[in-house]
Amino acid sequence: MNETRWRPDTCSCVYVYEWDPLLSVEQRVHTLKTVENVCSFHSGYGTNQLKYDNALENNRRKNYTDQTFRETLSSVLATTDSSGNLVWKNGITLNWSFSGTGDSRVLNVSVSGVILTTNQKNTLQNACNTKFGVGKVIVT
Repeated sequence: MNETRWRPDTCSCVYVYEWDPLLSVEQRVHTLKTVENVCSFHSGYGTNQLKYDNALENNRRKNYTDQTFRETLSSVLATTDSSGNLVWKNGITLNWSFSGTGDSRVLNVSVSGVILTTNQKNTLQNACNTKFGVGKVIVT
């Protein structure tokens, strides 16, 4: 088994999980082994597994929102790098923060470096609503 020390970029938690390197990525399961640090937000969750699960969900929501923005308005927000990856255009940045607590925690996002029209913001909001459910991500 391999161990990975994971520090989400959405909080200051640090988790160690283990996984079987012989399994394909699709089959791989990450099993929480230890908790090295818990941020103030995630400390309110009962078990270490709940803390990890919530930190993972918050991190994935932020990362998938980033990807969804680049894919949904690629002609405005993104470009393709030399490896063929869809990346943010120079000078354009996703700004994000979380508000609320527990399962009602909301990801608030905006884009700087370009002025989006109301229709473009609505398109991004609808894409996030479809992916995460209404009220999980707020586009401003």
